Amino acid sequence: MGRLNSKVDDSKVQGIVVSTISYVQTQTGIKTVNVTVLQQSWLLFKDLRRTPNYCESYDLAAAEHYFFAAFLAAKTGDPITQLAPRIYAIKKKWKFFWNDERSMRTDPRFPVLPPDDGIDAWGINGAQDGLKIFKNENPGLRLQPGAAIESLTKDAGYSDSAASAGGDSAKKLGGIVAPYL
Repeated sequence: MGRLNSKVDDSKVQGIVVSTISYVQTQTGIKTVNVTVLQQSWLLFKDLRRTPNYCESYDLAAAEHYFFAAFLAAKTGDPITQLAPRIYAIKKKWKFFWNDERSMRTDPRFPVLPPDDGIDAWGINGAQDGLKIFKNENPGLRLQPGAAIESLTKDAGYSDSAASAGGDSAKKLGGIVAPYL
């Protein structure tokens, strides 16, 4: 995508996204890319990125942002999800400017990566893809502006009570994405 302010390798992220979707489809027996596949993919990345080996990978962060935005948009049909990555990027730039990165951590053990345009772009792409899935799964139903706000205000779904795909699956996914890193 040719961004000047990015450490993201788009070809690697594309490979990671495709491999993850294939892995989740194999594990679930679901042949299409739907809300469940996107949710399970995001949960795997949430777990994988909370490990010392993968917490600082810009490519994995971009894939995680893609899957979260795609899941949220596909689940809610909220077109505003396309703005969420930009809003998050502004918040992140503000927090980093004021040396307050720690307040954004979803796990106190692992740092938040500095702002990166490539990560933001993958989040926007995810939201756009998720809205296409919503339309395909809900023919005739209009988009639902504002439907994702509750999810976004609840710490982006990162609460400890959120269902997790499990550490073993995340470890397997680590082996699948390793060739792209």
